[in-house]
Amino acid sequence: MERKNNDDDTKKKIMTIDDESDITFTFKIGFEDTGLFTVDTFNDPRAALFRFKPGMYDLLLIDIRMPQMSGYELYKEIRKIDAEIKVIFLTASPFEDLQKVFPTFNKNYYILKPVEINELIKKVNSIIATNVSFVAPPLPEIVAKDDIGISNCP
Repeated sequence: MERKNNDDDTKKKIMTIDDESDITFTFKIGFEDTGLFTVDTFNDPRAALFRFKPGMYDLLLIDIRMPQMSGYELYKEIRKIDAEIKVIFLTASPFEDLQKVFPTFNKNYYILKPVEINELIKKVNSIIATNVSFVAPPLPEIVAKDDIGISNCP
């Protein structure tokens, strides 16, 4: 699904979801300062889900560990709305934790935090330029919080 026309069609549109406002602020400034992106930021994944519309974004950057709703849960709900949206997961956890939930996960769609903004921009440009989006297998209906790395979240 192609993204719908925006005011400035030359800029790529990104949604960043992370419960840490300093991270979303830094990403927004870093991406928008290039002149190539517009960025919507959310610190509550439920608000991001409410505002998400199919075809609105070129890519989502989703933190995995968030207290209101895990990044995996958000991903699962967004996929019900737009099965083709490109997603990069952000986490301070090792890649192996992500593979517990998605055994066939492509490491290209994973970023270990902390990350340098220039490295992140390069990765995002690379993913947006591809015609392939990460499609994870459906999450099991019941996934233990320890399995998805949110055991310390309420």
